Amino acid sequence: MITLRLFDANIQVSFGFFFLIAVNTVTTHRITLLCLLFCVLHELAHLCVMRHLGVSVSSVKLYGGGIKISGEDVGLLAKCGRMAVYLSGCILNAMLGASFLTMGYADIGAINLFIAAFNLLPVSYFDGGKVAECLLGAYPRLLRVMSGISALLIFSAAILAALVSPGELSPSSLLTLLFVFLSELVG
Repeated sequence: MITLRLFDANIQVSFGFFFLIAVNTVTTHRITLLCLLFCVLHELAHLCVMRHLGVSVSSVKLYGGGIKISGEDVGLLAKCGRMAVYLSGCILNAMLGASFLTMGYADIGAINLFIAAFNLLPVSYFDGGKVAECLLGAYPRLLRVMSGISALLIFSAAILAALVSPGELSPSSLLTLLFVFLSELVG
């Protein structure tokens, strides 16, 4: 892992991040680059809301599972502030998706809607998992079960898609989903 210090935040880039991009760009570079662009915009929306609410960014991590921004003071925000931080990226992707769909760019619109929907799943370290924690924090066991089931369903759907339509799901997508599932089991 490479770690740089920039504006009082650790910027960490792992080998896994570059590996997944490299594996995916072998066959479907356009989709990979679009996904990466819209994921960066998603994370910038989180950053903007965090900065607006006075949250200090402690780290930005680019790794095999995507991009993750951590703020030191997010947990100190009121519930509505935390929800704003966690939902901001998905809201941006949903707005971009709707905009691109109305302009006739169905593939770009679909990518953004997928990013928004995927991040809203109640897996513990996704935005949806953080929102579920805000809403159901008094029920940690329920949160853990929801997260585990969601991760299992995501990975199962990917395996089924790979079996039904070989070649349609990129190797990096399968590796990322495997990472999500295994992280949920270990975490």
